[in-house]
Amino acid sequence: MELAELDRQLQENTSRARRREKRKRDQQLLLEQLADVEAKLLAWRQTIRTTDRKLDELDSAGIGYLFGTLFGDRQDRIADEQERLLKQKLQRDECAAALEPMQEQLAGMRTELADLADVEVQRATLLAAKDQLLRGRDDELAAKLLQSGDRLAGLVSLHRELEEAIDAGKFVLAHLEASVVDLKGAASWGYMDSFGGGILNGMAKHGSFNDAREHVHQAQLCLRRFVRELRDVEVELPDVSMSIDEFSTFADLFFDGLIVDWFVQSRINAAMRTVEKADYQVRSIAHELWKRSVSVAKERDELQAERRALIEQAG
Repeated sequence: MELAELDRQLQENTSRARRREKRKRDQQLLLEQLADVEAKLLAWRQTIRTTDRKLDELDSAGIGYLFGTLFGDRQDRIADEQERLLKQKLQRDECAAALEPMQEQLAGMRTELADLADVEVQRATLLAAKDQLLRGRDDELAAKLLQSGDRLAGLVSLHRELEEAIDAGKFVLAHLEASVVDLKGAASWGYMDSFGGGILNGMAKHGSFNDAREHVHQAQLCLRRFVRELRDVEVELPDVSMSIDEFSTFADLFFDGLIVDWFVQSRINAAMRTVEKADYQVRSIAHELWKRSVSVAKERDELQAERRALIEQAG
């Protein structure tokens, strides 16, 4: 086998081997995320059943209880339980909506891992060919070229992983930005409500919230992928207030800012602050990813130039 062809195949094999290890890590993290979502879904379903029972008990309270709470807070308790129930259902729905896309991602990873199953066998064959070629040539330049191939393949793979992390961040930001727009719309309708906007304003506000909720669902899915991509790259993350682990519960934080069907303005603003905080965090991380990507690309290009010169010398 010619030197240049062997070098190319070794680089490709190294890249595939790194991809295989990345996908194995991604699969493990996705399995953990999936198990967490399934556990949360089960827990929310159980919690909802408990809250439903409490509401039934309040609705069917006997005459003695009613006299005992004649001047009490029965209606307030019902309203509190209704608020709690809505939050629980929103969080349950977020978990349920996440399952199918995550299972599809897992199936895709398993397919890719199956395609990469021959990496180790191919690696052994190529290393044997490398050993034979070097013994036959006794060529220092050829040895240097082949030895630097792994480093180049590592840089190429790292740059691709950084670009994948940046792309994942772009999807997150798109949904976060859309949810901010929708929440601002809900807030605007809310201000009109305070001046007697009526039922149409209320419908518009709820429509804006529903749109925001859907974007938050999508943002949460993308955040889980973003977290997986970040585990694979060599980047010093900025010191910002929301930790990476908090991304896994972003939707919970969002829904905690909301109350039952008729939202008060302060709760809409609280939900908006949660989204804007996540948006700032992702932007900060994406900037660090971009800086690292530029640095890796420069190092890769310099090494490629050095290796082209070696190939010309080695003949």
